[in-house]
Amino acid sequence: QKDVAESLGLGDRLSFPIIWQSAIVCNQVGARDCGVMDRAEPEDQDSGWFFGCDDPGHDHNDGGVLKRASLYEIGCRVPGVVQFCALPPGSNLSLGGAEKIVVCLDGHDVPIRKGSYLERLVLQATSATS
Repeated sequence: QKDVAESLGLGDRLSFPIIWQSAIVCNQVGARDCGVMDRAEPEDQDSGWFFGCDDPGHDHNDGGVLKRASLYEIGCRVPGVVQFCALPPGSNLSLGGAEKIVVCLDGHDVPIRKGSYLERLVLQATSATS
């Protein structure tokens, strides 16, 4: 989590959740990849995280497809998201697989730093799919 934050120049803005805190999660996450993550301000038992699937046609505004789950449960279903969970409130991620990671903070794009953990992750995934 620290390496991800430092890859984005956000090492000083880490906001570690607790694994028993809850998040809102799309019912397709786990069966499908996680395609979007969004973090609001944490509050008590709520980590502030939302995890949505990668199906652009799936309506995440339909409460019938969303549920509340612990970060532990979500991390067990989709372990790759855990590395992003300490990003600060206001973070929004588009995860098109490891080869396509787009991060915004408070509506502004956050570039991935050259030579960082995330850049190496993206480069490694890109070369594996080539």
